[in-house]
Parts: sequence; C-alpha cells; structure tokens
Amino acid sequence: MVIGSVSALVLAWSAQQDQRDAETELVEVELVIAARDLQSATTTEMTFYRGWAELAPLEAGEAFVLTAARAVLIEAVHGLSDEVLENSLSAPFDAEGRDAVDRLAGAIGAARLAFEQGDEVAVEAAAREADLAASAIGAIGDEVLERRGRRWLPINRHAIYVRSLASEVLVVTPLMLRAESTEAERRHMAVMIDRTDRSFDLLLEVLSPDQRDRLFEAETTNDYAVDIRSRTADIGDGFEPISIAVLGRAMNGLLDSGSVLNDIRNESVDAVLADATAKAERAEWESRLLMGLAVVAVVVPFGLALAVGGRLSRRLDRVTDAAVRLSSGELGVRVDDIGGRDEVALLATAFDEISATITTGHEQISALADGRTDDPVLERELPGLIGHTLRLALRRLGNTTAELAHQASHDKLTGLLDRRGLQHGVESFDLSRGSTMILIDLDGFKAVNDDRGHSAGDAVLEAIAERLRTGVRADDLVARLGGDEFVIVITDSDGREVEQTIDRLVESIAAPIDWTDGALQVTASIGWTPMAPGEAFGTALHRADTAMYQAKRRGKAQAVRS
Repeated sequence: MVIGSVSALVLAWSAQQDQRDAETELVEVELVIAARDLQSATTTEMTFYRGWAELAPLEAGEAFVLTAARAVLIEAVHGLSDEVLENSLSAPFDAEGRDAVDRLAGAIGAARLAFEQGDEVAVEAAAREADLAASAIGAIGDEVLERRGRRWLPINRHAIYVRSLASEVLVVTPLMLRAESTEAERRHMAVMIDRTDRSFDLLLEVLSPDQRDRLFEAETTNDYAVDIRSRTADIGDGFEPISIAVLGRAMNGLLDSGSVLNDIRNESVDAVLADATAKAERAEWESRLLMGLAVVAVVVPFGLALAVGGRLSRRLDRVTDAAVRLSSGELGVRVDDIGGRDEVALLATAFDEISATITTGHEQISALADGRTDDPVLERELPGLIGHTLRLALRRLGNTTAELAHQASHDKLTGLLDRRGLQHGVESFDLSRGSTMILIDLDGFKAVNDDRGHSAGDAVLEAIAERLRTGVRADDLVARLGGDEFVIVITDSDGREVEQTIDRLVESIAAPIDWTDGALQVTASIGWTPMAPGEAFGTALHRADTAMYQAKRRGKAQAVRS
C-alpha cells in the first residue's frame, strides 16, 4: 500500500512538472517571436540608412522624387521599428535581454539623428552598435530554438528571409535607378540575391504544401520580381535604368506579396501558440486528476489499515487487494459482493464508488484530450463531492477545448472560417451533388486602409463578412483567407443558381458601409469554379484564384468563371 501511495504521488508530481514545462514553452514562444521581430526591423532600418547613399549619383532632375521617396521610406521603416520596440516591452526577456533591447533602442535613435544630419560616419557607428545589440537579442532566440527543434523552424526561417529580402531590395533598387554600375557593385548585388534565394528555399522546406504554393506565387510574380529582379542578370557597365514609376509599382508589388508572407508567418506563430496552449491546458488538468488519485491512494490504504486493526477477514483482504491495484494505476477495479453490513462492507461500497468515479473521470479527460467533444462518456454524472468537483473541471476544460478548436479554425476579426476550417469543411462535403467555389477579392480596400485608417479597414472586413454570411444558405461555407480575400463554397446547386447568388453578392458588397466620418465603399472581383468529385481543395482554389485575377484585369467589380 505504501509503495502504491508513493507511486501515485510521484505521478502527480510528474504531471505538475509537465504543466510547468508547457507553461515555460508558452513563454519561450513569445520570446522567440520578439527576438526575431527585433532582428528583422533592425536589419531593415540599418540597411536603408547604408543603402540610401547609393542614390546620390542620380540626376538633379530626380531630386524631388528622391525627397518624396525618402520621406515615405523613413515613415515605413521607423513605423516598423517603433512598433516592434513597443511590443518588446511585454516580451519575457530576462535582465540581460532587456539590457540588449535598451541598447538597441538607443542605437536606433542615434542612427536616426545621424542620418537626418547627413553624418555618414556617425550613421555607420550607430548602425554597428544596433547590429551588435540585435545579434545579442537574436542569440537569446537561437538558444531557445536549439532546444525546441524543427517545429519552430518556420518562425525562424521567416525572419531570416525577411531580413535577406529587405537587404536585397535596399541594395538592388538604388543600383537599378542609375545608368551604370561597377564590377564590385554587380558582385555585391549577386551575393545579396543569392542569399535571398537560399533563405527563400530554406523557408519553403518547412511550410505546408498550401503555404508553399501561396508564397511561391506571391514572391515570384510580384512587380518587384518581374520589373526589377529579372533585369539584374543582364546589366553591364551601362544599362537602361528603371524609372521612378517602375520603382513605385515594384514597391507596391512587394507590399502585396508581403501580406501573404505575413499571413503565413502568423499561421506558423498561431500553430505553435495553439500547440503550446493546448499542452499547458492538458498538463494542468492531468496534474489535478493525478493529485486526486494520489489523495485516494493515500487515504484509502490508511483507512484500510485502521480497519485491519479491528477486524481481520478474507473480505478485508479483497478490499485491500483492490485498493493496492487501484493505487498502482489499474482502472475499473471493484470489490463487489463483499457481503455484510459492517464497516468493511461500507468501506467496500465507498471504494467501488471512488473507483468508478476515477475510471469515468479518466475516460472523460481522455475523450477531451483526443478532441472527442461529442463522446457520450462526457454526459455521465459522477457521484459525490469528488464527482461534483471533477464535473466542474471537465465542463471548464470542455469549454476551453471547444474555444481552442474554434480559434484554430476561425478568423479572429470576422468570426468566419479561416483557411484551415474551410478546408476541413470542404473535405466533409458530398461533392457529387455539385459544389462551387467562389473567391472574392475586395477592390479599393487598400485605399480605405491607407486613407481612413486600419480601424476603418477592419469595419469594412466585418461588414462584408456579415453580408456574405447572410447572402448564402446556412449550410454553405463562408471563410476569410486573409487580407481582403474571402471564399464561399456552395453545395448542391446548379450554375444558374450560383450566378444569381454571385449577382446578389456583387450588389451587396458594393453597398456603402456606415462609418463615423463618412460612408466607406468597396467593390469585389470574383472568380468562381465548379468543384469535381474528389477534387483537392487547393486545386479548386487555384482555379478560382486565376479566374479572380482575370476579373481584376478586365476592370474589377465583376465575376469570371474558370
């Protein structure tokens, strides 16, 4: 009995240790994300300062354009660094890490002042200090990643690729604005492009097939890749320079593709956070259950030992044997048919109730841990105070599990399905009845965000989501893929019915949206395609995406079938 009691206590202690480990992992996720964001922002800002001097040889006639470009770029890089530094205040850095963040903030401030004053020597000195501080912060994240392994690689490799791409853009674009280049400059440009390509390939290795397709499409077909990057292999001492208009178009292309990159990064972060959160929740409740088992394992044998002192019998031996088996971890143990109405019989009855409660509790927690929230075992009522406490705990855990499941498959802003939830829903459809995928991209949404602010943009997304939700049947699927892209999947419908639905959606989306400082308005470019029985989700989505871009090229605010 003593050995069984000690074993139960050891198991309970182990469960508490697992809970602490899971909570530590949650903290480390936040630490790695903050470290990588600080490194990326620092590289972008310091590379901008170092690369701006390359624009000096441009003709004086372009000076007004450079002044405007400088102001826009300064606002962009400063805004990125300021946001990341502010977010780092809540990151769980230790004293050494906090000191590195403070040094980084000071170095960034010094670099900005020197850049405004045109002091290139001071800029370089401050940039070196910023690089050193960012490297120290990065080392903190590297130490965590080394322990955690491959599951966190997407977050790490995303940050490396962003830094490589930022450095490339700020080296390549000034050179391509000029009409000549030296051999040393071309070698430097080739090194930067090669480094970006290698970091891009490494990132693709750790993404899902769907994420790889989205990222490859965004990063190889944007205007920067087409108008600027594609020209770099052919330039010699003299070449046709790009125009400011081409540069502006390329930067817009990078921003558009960057939204896809950011969505994928957020998906990777959400996956790690969801896994760590679920692990912490599961460890917490396992710890509570095992602590309860430990109490039973100690109290029951102790009570039996007292009874042994009063009455020795084969009935008591049966109760003792059952208690030893329960304390060693065996479930479903019962005494049954002990006979009599004395203390031993009462003890046996109480033991059977405790054993049944523990067994049912184990089955209920196992069902929740496996995600079986509709398992009938969860409806069983457990007796006594232990049953009441466990029932409350299971109800709370069930709510938490359901909430986590909802968060894992739904968009936070609009409440619609996200990509993962949509794919799961499509896989459960009977496509033999005739299903259609509709891809919707909002026209004019970026202008709302830029001119009226992100809160106005969020209001547009929420309003459009509600219009889509009410514009289709209750059993159709409505999802937000990210940014201003939405998807609807309609089942059991013919082409004419789909066309009528799309016409209603186009009209509904274009209706003005009430806002505090005047109405907001967007339109929609729509691509739609029938889905064949057994067809993969990504295949149908790709066809609908192609049709949507055809609609945009035809003038937007219309629908095209693939």
